[in-house]
Amino acid sequence: MPTYMLEGDSAVVISPRTLAVQLQLSGPDEARLDVVAGGAAVNAVRPRPGLVILPTLDRVVELRVVPTHGGTFAAGSVAHVSIGDNSPAGEDPEQVFLAAAPVEGLTSRTVATLEPTRRGVSVRASLDDERDASPDRLAPLARSARIAASEVLGTQRVDRDRARTVRVAVDGSASFRARLADGSCAAVLDIVEGVASVIAPGEPVAVSLAGAEWARLAADHGSLGGAPLAASVEQIAASTPATGVRALAGVDARAATRFPPLDLLVTDDVPADLPTGGVPERVRETLHLVVVGDRSAWQLTPTPAVPTTFVDRALVANGAAARLAGDGAALRPIVEQLVRGATGGGADATAGSAASPASTAGGTGSGSSSGSASASAPVSAPNPWAEGAR
Repeated sequence: MPTYMLEGDSAVVISPRTLAVQLQLSGPDEARLDVVAGGAAVNAVRPRPGLVILPTLDRVVELRVVPTHGGTFAAGSVAHVSIGDNSPAGEDPEQVFLAAAPVEGLTSRTVATLEPTRRGVSVRASLDDERDASPDRLAPLARSARIAASEVLGTQRVDRDRARTVRVAVDGSASFRARLADGSCAAVLDIVEGVASVIAPGEPVAVSLAGAEWARLAADHGSLGGAPLAASVEQIAASTPATGVRALAGVDARAATRFPPLDLLVTDDVPADLPTGGVPERVRETLHLVVVGDRSAWQLTPTPAVPTTFVDRALVANGAAARLAGDGAALRPIVEQLVRGATGGGADATAGSAASPASTAGGTGSGSSSGSASASAPVSAPNPWAEGAR
């Protein structure tokens, strides 16, 4: 019995017989196989959700793995798909196994394309682009944030026409050194990377050191919590900005970006140059503060004039981030606030809730674990990305 293993976008031609396509899903969810041609579902025999019988093909079809409950696949979900001869009297049945396909955080995933040819049926594995194909490159906390962002937005990745270019600036002042040392900053960068993989699909995330000016550091999308953070620590140790961090130094309307920019300033307090009101609209649309600190002090902070996400240090410092990666109730409010600032439609709600204990990440509302965030309501602002998202 000829057996083939397809990886990447490799292909094989098998005999033009009635085919049985089987799906097994590793993880807590249940899934089904959809057969699609030209964006429309194709009628097929379905003895059960994970088994599809295909007669002789007369057109190109795609095989998609979809969660039966709707929404997105849970963390750790992996699809295993095989394609074989369903003819009971087949003399030499063929079997094609597709490489395991991670589907966590996705609303669907195309795993193969079947095309009738003169020699038989061409089976080609589908290599999704880097946004879907490599979730394992993300740190555990980033993977959890990616899933939460997909759930909040209702899509696994935004359409490119609605994407943002994410630029992160790390506070370079002396007061922020403690957040670098205790791992808080690295954890926040992991969360940002997970969210960026949904709202900035395929885009590298630029990292800067924020002082009186924002100094660009070498960084790429796959290493936000690693080398770039170490580089920032070295720079801070060598020279501490005497004038402290400046929020508006990094907001430049003339800066060329592929998509509309989103500047995330990771800091431990509201910068002194940021007024409590009256900031230009372009600043509100571009700048988003991510403040890491103690909740008791944050409650006394005047409401910032720009979208703000507060992260309780107890959730991310000194190894706590490992627990946060598995605590969706604590992580989701943080992700929701980041998404609100990125969409623009929820800027007022985000800025207004930043100093409110009831809706601030790191709160102590009922239903959350000790030290975790209180679960806030789902984002109610219009979602300009869901329409047309793949």
